[in-house]
Amino acid sequence: DGEQLLLTNASGAVADSISFPLQTRDHSYGRLPDGSGNWRYFLVPTPEAPNIGRAFDAPLPDGVLFSPDSGTHSGTVDLSLSLNHPGPAEIRYTMDGSPPTASSVLYTGPLAVTRDTVFTAAGFIGGDPATPAVAKSYFFGGAVALPVLSISMAPADYATVHNSENARGRLSEKPAYLELFEAGFRPAAATPCGLRPHGGAGRGGDFETKKSYKCYFRGSYGKSRLEYPIIP
Repeated sequence: DGEQLLLTNASGAVADSISFPLQTRDHSYGRLPDGSGNWRYFLVPTPEAPNIGRAFDAPLPDGVLFSPDSGTHSGTVDLSLSLNHPGPAEIRYTMDGSPPTASSVLYTGPLAVTRDTVFTAAGFIGGDPATPAVAKSYFFGGAVALPVLSISMAPADYATVHNSENARGRLSEKPAYLELFEAGFRPAAATPCGLRPHGGAGRGGDFETKKSYKCYFRGSYGKSRLEYPIIP
């Protein structure tokens, strides 16, 4: 939300100071030109290097908002996407589990959703990511008494994980997005993660074979743990 930052010398005298405003995730705030100019928001942080790249006067968005939220629905859902801070960013999305890129479909207005679909969306500015990718799953028809896990990822990555008979360790892991719904499709937790094959005896076979997977939560994906008691 903003606060004051002071740089003092050994005697306690203030050498420099700033009362900085709202900050957003994965962006930086610095002087442009570096060292003597006005304070601005940078799309790409450059720690231990000069302040360079595109800079803006207003806070940059760091998240895509979905309305309505994920879960179970009936009829037709008019899905709206927006950024949590106004600015120069655009929203792009996919419907196959792949993380959006600068060439993915551009969001221009509400989307009519009538069947089970996973949307993955992110904000972009000039081809560079402005927000992390977020996935939301929408289900239609039927009641489910058990909790539901929805795992979305790039189709090619899933094929690699599922068909890896001999791969082991971190190199066999592919990025994914996990959503957990309580009974009745109530959203409970959601986070990026890594997915890899698990166990040894069930690795053989093709897509017709049921196999075991294991999810890994790491800071490099977003969160180092899943804050939800899957096992009570």
